Amino acid sequence: MRKSADELQPLESLKEKGGPRSKLVDAILVLLLARPMKAAEIAEVLSKEPKYVSSYLSYWKSRGYVGYGLGTWYLTPKGEDYASQVAEAQRDKRFNEFKALAQRLMSSASQTRNNKRARA
Repeated sequence: MRKSADELQPLESLKEKGGPRSKLVDAILVLLLARPMKAAEIAEVLSKEPKYVSSYLSYWKSRGYVGYGLGTWYLTPKGEDYASQVAEAQRDKRFNEFKALAQRLMSSASQTRNNKRARA
């Protein structure tokens, strides 16, 4: 069961409390939101060495963010909460970029010749 936004700790708060601070870890955890994966699969997607990815996964397993079973890595509830917040922050950022673009487009549209005549 997913927690509501009010129940989740803010992303920055999690980072301050010893949570992941690496973009690589963020990427790994977001990938694991899709499905459990082998370290080699994750490494291939991220263009990293499998041993490098495995060492990160092992460390974050000890911190309670991921688990390992049947040859694959998966998110724990703690990891899922964190990865969901990372993904949501990126969606919010992307939305704000498109919002700004839409506002710029509307601003330039209000300066067209037809709009100037209509106001006169």
